[in-house]
Amino acid sequence: MSVLQKSYMVVLSLAFIFPIWASETSRYWAHKVGVQTNIAYGPNIQQSMDIFIQGSRLGEVEPRFEVDPEPSPLVVWIHGGGGIRGDKSTEISWLVPYLRRGWNAVALNYRTGPGMAMKALDDVLCGYKRSLDVLESMNIMFDRIVVSGASAGGQLALLVGMTNASGEHPCKLEYSPNAIVNWFGISDMESFLEYSKEFNPQKNDAALWIGESSDKTKRIAATSPLYLISDDTPPIISVHGDQDTRVPFDQATALHESLDSQNELITIQNGNHSGFSDQEYAEAYDAIFDFLEAL
Repeated sequence: MSVLQKSYMVVLSLAFIFPIWASETSRYWAHKVGVQTNIAYGPNIQQSMDIFIQGSRLGEVEPRFEVDPEPSPLVVWIHGGGGIRGDKSTEISWLVPYLRRGWNAVALNYRTGPGMAMKALDDVLCGYKRSLDVLESMNIMFDRIVVSGASAGGQLALLVGMTNASGEHPCKLEYSPNAIVNWFGISDMESFLEYSKEFNPQKNDAALWIGESSDKTKRIAATSPLYLISDDTPPIISVHGDQDTRVPFDQATALHESLDSQNELITIQNGNHSGFSDQEYAEAYDAIFDFLEAL
């Protein structure tokens, strides 16, 4: 029996599962990925991105790396850290399953710290838009776009996808991502803030991130994906441990019970806040790629 419990099922295809070492050469793929780091999308040092592009190394010839001219899927990754800390450089491993399957990738930084919730939201929305502009300026084409993240990054990924679908923001695009991949992100800030008062009152990152201000209620609503669900919400797949004490499992169930769009919730039995086994991670990623291919 699978270690994962699946709910809110969609019709899945097995066609996209990456062949496990289908050939000797398929073991080696990292040389096909070119990397550009710390590309600015705003004046603050935290407003930067790294990009990972599929292509070929040319050795001594200029340019030494040639991008793949064929359209590839793209994942935009937003790091976690409770909105108070974190950096894109520490979460590259989350991109490896995409890169080895031939995806392009972007990892976003954003402004973190106490009272920075709305600036963080501005940053990920504008960083997302800017990342697509940068790729297009490099003649890099993508045939689908997925936005993803873990913990606070999962929450922000949901906000990016939902805002581009039906919200309002100066950096909103005319189209939304094709899907959102949410790893144990917060969906309802109001209930999460109440939970955090009891869970860790001495170090309540969520309360610090929202801050105390006259528009606190507005900030809570603006950073709650649950409040932004609409008929245009992109397909969403979430992965969440049912024993997570950092972001409780009911944040995931509340989200998926409210969705009418295509969605799936992968429950890690006895899983905590990202402390999953190798098998659980492998099965979660297999389910994610099945979900994305079936869209």
